[in-house]
Amino acid sequence: MRKAALSVLIVFMLFQPIIGLTNSPGMIDTFENPATISQVADDSGTRLSPEEHTSHVPILIDQPSDWSSQGWPGAGTIASPYIIEGLNITYDASVACIEITDVDSYFVIRDCFLYQQSAQPAIRLINTTHATVEYLTIISDNSGIHNTNANNTNISNCDFETNHRSIYMQSSVDCVIADNRVFSETHRAITADYCNGLTINRSVTITQAAMWFNVRIDHSDSILISECKVYDGRYAIYLGNCENAAVLNSVLVPDSEFGFVAQFCPNLLLDGCIVKGASSGGMYIDNCFQSEIRYCDITSSNLYGLFLESSNYSVIAYNDIHDILTNGIIVNNSNETEIMNNSIENTTQSALQLVNAEDALVANNTFHLGSESGIIVDASNGTHIEDNAISDFLLQGIDIANTSNANIFENNIAQISQTGILLDSSSNGNIVRNTISEVLEGIHLISSDFTSISENTIEEVSNRAIKLAGTDNSVINDCYITDVEDGIYASFCNYMEIQNNTIIEVTDRPCDLFLCDNVDISDNEIREAEESITLLAIQNATVTNNLIIDSLKYTTFLLSVQNLVFSDNELVGPSDYGCYFGHIQNGTFTNNVFNNTGFNFGGGGILDHYVHTFSSNTINGLPFHYVVNQLGGGSIDGTSFGQIFIVNSSGWTINGGIFDTVGVPIMVYYSNDTQISNVQSMSNIYGIKSYHCYDIEISNCSIQDNPHWRGIIISEVIDFEISELTAMNLPDGYAILVDVSSNGTISGGSITDCELGITVSQSTNVTVDSFDIRNATTYGIQSSESSHIFICNVVIENATRGIFFSNSNNGSITNNEVRYCTEAGIHILGTDDGNVTLNIAESNEYGLYVFNSEDWTATNNTLRWNYQYGLYLMDITTIVVSYNEIYLNFVGDGYDNGNRFWDDGVDTGNWWYPFDGTAPYDDIVGGTSEDRYPMIFMVDQPIINSPENVYYAEFSTGNVLRFHPHDNELRDWEVTIDGKVWDSGVWEYDVIEISIDGLSYGVHTFVITVWDVDQNSVNDTVLIHVFDDIDPIISDTPNTIAFEDGTGQELSWEVQDLHPSEYTVFLDGEEYETGSWTSGTLSVNIDGLVEGEYLFVIEIRDLDGNLASDSVRVRVIDDDISPTIDSPDDLIFIYGTEGNHISWSPDDEYPASYQVEWNGTIVKSGPWGGGKIILNVDDFMPGEYQLTLTVYDGSGRTASDSVNVTVLSFGETTPLLDWVFLLIIGAGVGGVIIIITAVLYYRKKKAT
Repeated sequence: MRKAALSVLIVFMLFQPIIGLTNSPGMIDTFENPATISQVADDSGTRLSPEEHTSHVPILIDQPSDWSSQGWPGAGTIASPYIIEGLNITYDASVACIEITDVDSYFVIRDCFLYQQSAQPAIRLINTTHATVEYLTIISDNSGIHNTNANNTNISNCDFETNHRSIYMQSSVDCVIADNRVFSETHRAITADYCNGLTINRSVTITQAAMWFNVRIDHSDSILISECKVYDGRYAIYLGNCENAAVLNSVLVPDSEFGFVAQFCPNLLLDGCIVKGASSGGMYIDNCFQSEIRYCDITSSNLYGLFLESSNYSVIAYNDIHDILTNGIIVNNSNETEIMNNSIENTTQSALQLVNAEDALVANNTFHLGSESGIIVDASNGTHIEDNAISDFLLQGIDIANTSNANIFENNIAQISQTGILLDSSSNGNIVRNTISEVLEGIHLISSDFTSISENTIEEVSNRAIKLAGTDNSVINDCYITDVEDGIYASFCNYMEIQNNTIIEVTDRPCDLFLCDNVDISDNEIREAEESITLLAIQNATVTNNLIIDSLKYTTFLLSVQNLVFSDNELVGPSDYGCYFGHIQNGTFTNNVFNNTGFNFGGGGILDHYVHTFSSNTINGLPFHYVVNQLGGGSIDGTSFGQIFIVNSSGWTINGGIFDTVGVPIMVYYSNDTQISNVQSMSNIYGIKSYHCYDIEISNCSIQDNPHWRGIIISEVIDFEISELTAMNLPDGYAILVDVSSNGTISGGSITDCELGITVSQSTNVTVDSFDIRNATTYGIQSSESSHIFICNVVIENATRGIFFSNSNNGSITNNEVRYCTEAGIHILGTDDGNVTLNIAESNEYGLYVFNSEDWTATNNTLRWNYQYGLYLMDITTIVVSYNEIYLNFVGDGYDNGNRFWDDGVDTGNWWYPFDGTAPYDDIVGGTSEDRYPMIFMVDQPIINSPENVYYAEFSTGNVLRFHPHDNELRDWEVTIDGKVWDSGVWEYDVIEISIDGLSYGVHTFVITVWDVDQNSVNDTVLIHVFDDIDPIISDTPNTIAFEDGTGQELSWEVQDLHPSEYTVFLDGEEYETGSWTSGTLSVNIDGLVEGEYLFVIEIRDLDGNLASDSVRVRVIDDDISPTIDSPDDLIFIYGTEGNHISWSPDDEYPASYQVEWNGTIVKSGPWGGGKIILNVDDFMPGEYQLTLTVYDGSGRTASDSVNVTVLSFGETTPLLDWVFLLIIGAGVGGVIIIITAVLYYRKKKAT
């Protein structure tokens, strides 16, 4: 124990010098300055309690000797100042409580309570140099402290409550006002005039005088206001004529007008302040050049946040300006101002307004949420606006007017109700690399010449992306425009360049120019638009090297263009109207490549509009053939050309050619004696166009498929013939249009599934003969504003109106059959002097409908089975109606709102049924007309109406066919469907109504046969189309990953439909795979894709075109890293024991599957999710096994490991241990023995 204590003592002694050194006393600075040492208190004001103050009379010191004569302690030096402390001076004596004048001594006034009850200040200092005023409580009916020429005064930790100025300093330099509470009821809290070097720190100032400034400082340079709180007053702080002033980290909250005002204060700094403006605004800074306002939080309940006036070279940076009644920042007449890194939000007018502020820099700001514009610039040349975020304003994002050389770079402008960037009367501007989205208009230039718009991204625009008006010498290049209504629009703009732009997904016009001269449109890419390039009334246009793809309506639309160069463009359709050119003068068309589109020259122009220079243009890989001024004639093989255009030529023959999706296969203008035969037009807007020609023949041609607007156009043609035309599947177009033409024949053809079959307008002497027209959604044949139109031997089924004449006098409608028209079989409107005879009009809404037309003859027509009236006359004075068969019309056989005789005036009228045979026939509805010589329509052979073919959805109900048979003695009827009896019955003098529900999918043949008692019969056949109206069903396959090197990778869907047909898979909008499908699992292989993101869309259709789709996003990974796998120990166990297993721990970022193999046989396999793989071997029979695990990742890369398993029978000898393992065990045992021996020896020796 003693040795232990001694050891501790020795150690302590060793460390004693170190302990002594660390605790030895250092040098002590014994000098203290009572005038400058801060004495901390919780609050301002005296630190003494009322009872600790000594009452005292007012003090007057006006000469240095008064200090000693009045007994004030101290020596008047910096080390030993005179001290006045602990006093209570409460007086109303018309003198200051303390007045010190004309001394240069150091003195301190502290911990006093001063209550000035007269009209004098509580403290007056005049001509002093080193005063310290601290910890005073001052209550004054007048001023608190009034200093005049009191330099180096320090006022700190005081509490002022005054009726007039709390602190009033005049001509006092290098003074400090710190840590005070300053309250003035009727005047300013702090006033300073000519007080250079003034510092106001950590003070709270309050004034209840709404008409006075809270803090006012004039003609005082190098002042500092820091960490103050200034409340109420007219202005919180006013600085006037103060150079190098700084206001830092202060709170400024006025009562009535401004938070902060500075006038004529160069080099002003505001930093870190909170300013809440009242009725006049947050800050007003006037004539303060080289000022800096930064890191401030500014709000204003009225007017603006910050107004900078006539203050050149100023900086406004890092401020948060928000909740402003009008404008966030206004900069007026302040050149080279920098406005950077500010946030301006929620202004009822504009976020920033620059007026007469040249060379301003506006950068890296955020402007959000305002009722007017984000940035307004007016008459501020050289303004540079860069890298700002501007969003959610009701007018413009950036609005610049009367400003030249403006630069607008890399701004992000979004959610603007009107225009993203507007330049008005602002020349030489640069608008570069901006992103503009969710706006009404992207960029709008008005009278802003020499402006460059480049590298901008403009998207989600509900009107025009770029609009120019009255702007010359502009350049628009390298812009990306998408998802807009219109791309680039310009009007009255000369010398334009539109180059290298990408414009896609435009609902209307990507490039639209009106009344612009000298324009260059080149190297642009335009995709997915309505009309790609539109030029109207342009002189000197160059359109070159553009790529135009997928325009819906017009690939190009050029009208009234003079001096056009159209060259080296690639145009990819299809588009409805192709590349339209109208009224072009002096055009040059060279080296253009058209795919699924072509030239479309509009008619209606003079000859010069079609005489141009063409060379090396191709249409779908075939040359464009142009024949001009060739009067000698010739033959053209249509199969050799993509399009054919014949102008001012005679005697030409065109034979053959299949023209698929070329716009207009053949155009013949101002030419004579032209023959066109055996031409097929497929999926074009027009088939054949002829304009201002004589003697044109078109024979054995076919027109089919959308978007045909007009199959054949005959315009201003004399002597034409169209024969053996086949037109089909034109649901949006007319098969034949004859306009302002004469002396023509249209004969021997068929038209099916069109909008309108044949229309004749403003033409004379046109005959339509032997035509079959079916399924016209409007009219089968229409004649308007024409004369001497003859329609004969035509069959029309299923139209709105079969034959429609309006204002087409002297016409004839003869020997036609018209059925299944939803308004009228034959409709005559406002047309005089015509003949309608020998026609059959049955199963229409009205058979023959004549309105407001005179001098017509309607004879020998059969009008039956119409749903309203067979013959309907309205507002007609003169018409002959006789010899017609009018019967079995559902509402009535005849209607006439006039008074006339429906007969020949001699002895013959019309045949009627039902009719009892008693003359006159007066069942004509509407007026008093009658047939004096009626006849009963009687037949001795059965007749029956013929309903149109029927379509109904599979599994639907209520599907019926109705028949109206007629005979003098009908007996019975029978219906077969597909040759098998479906129904039968006895005729009961009524409509036969047959239900056709329950038929299987497909087309069925319905035949009804009616017999009379004499075994005479009649039948009618109707085709019944049972279709599928139910969309297929497809599963929702989740998004997935695939691998560059993977194999056997598939996307799979469960699909189902009763009548499956085709499927199509699209990869990123392009067709990837197509084929047929059946219900079950539909799989698509996706091997071979390179790394990236892909969108697969599958569409499955059934036989009736019903559609279902699904989309899957696939991320393809380039995984070059193989899996890793550990190597478990070999395993030996006795058969019959449990819990024997092998546990592998493979690893991979993209695990896929595994398999365990023994002797070529797969023992176990399955998906691998990245965790352990455990194989239980309890059931293995005795023997030796080598089990190999192989794991696979998504790329098909593998890793393998093998484990030997020995299964022993019970009682079988365990194999010898490994000799190395035995050596290790021996070494371990030997080591233990050595240690034990050494311990025993040590203990024995110690005991000895």
